[in-house]
Order: sequence, then C-alpha cells, then structure tokens
Amino acid sequence: MMHETNDPRCLPVNLMVVLGTWLAGGVERWGLALQSWFWNDASFGTEEDELSNCSQCPPDLIFRQSLEAISLGAQHIEFAPDNMI
Repeated sequence: MMHETNDPRCLPVNLMVVLGTWLAGGVERWGLALQSWFWNDASFGTEEDELSNCSQCPPDLIFRQSLEAISLGAQHIEFAPDNMI
C-alpha cells in the first residue's frame, strides 16, 4: 500500500488511511510515493509549465517528507518524477 503526496488537499487523510490499514493488519508493508506534483497543484510554483513548477519543489521538503515516512514505518520510498532527486 502506498501513500502518495500528489494532492495537497488530502495528505493527512490519505496518510491516516494507509497507517490505519497497516496498523490493523490489513497490509504487511506500506510505502511513500513522494511526488513533487503537489508543489504545482498547491499553486506554489511561479512558472506556467507544470514540470518547471515541480522542479521548484524545495529539496529540504522532499527530505523531510521522506524522513517522516521512514519514522512512521514506511518500508518503500518511490520518487516521481524520477529526476526530482
């Protein structure tokens, strides 16, 4: 089961569903699909092009989200788009 970070409006809700399912024994493992698309979708970027906005996502934010997932027990981390790290 993967927690995706592509929609800034539902990050906490999605994470709680994933964690609850894992803690209840519904899945053996869970992971994080870390996506910089949320930077564009949250209207933080300053460019017209979506991919350019995604590339503006601060590296420290990506790092903090990764650490949060690891500290909560994530066993897999996937980065999208692939060139974001």
